Amino acid sequence: MNDSGGGVTILVIVIAVALWFWHSDPARDVRRLFGQQTYEDQGAALEEFARQNSIGSGQDVWLTKLNAFNEIEKVALFFGYWDDWGACQEFMTLYVQRYPGDTYRCEYVQ
Repeated sequence: MNDSGGGVTILVIVIAVALWFWHSDPARDVRRLFGQQTYEDQGAALEEFARQNSIGSGQDVWLTKLNAFNEIEKVALFFGYWDDWGACQEFMTLYVQRYPGDTYRCEYVQ
């Protein structure tokens, strides 16, 4: 007897799992399945909150950093200063002195 159906089923499962790993983040998906927030979830929640809830009278400001993959990462949120932009610029200057190989910039929360 030839059980080619079982081999095809295993092949389909292997392909499905490979695609899941390639196009998604399985560890994140499993954590979400069990109700745990990931770092990405927490960051997205903070970004959404900052967009919808300006703190103080001025516009809030992100300090961002260009990571090793040329992606912009938000590393600090400035709010409650008399001049949020100026505070961000001051911190950015200190970080650039401390880490001269890194690229930082300030961006208004949008």
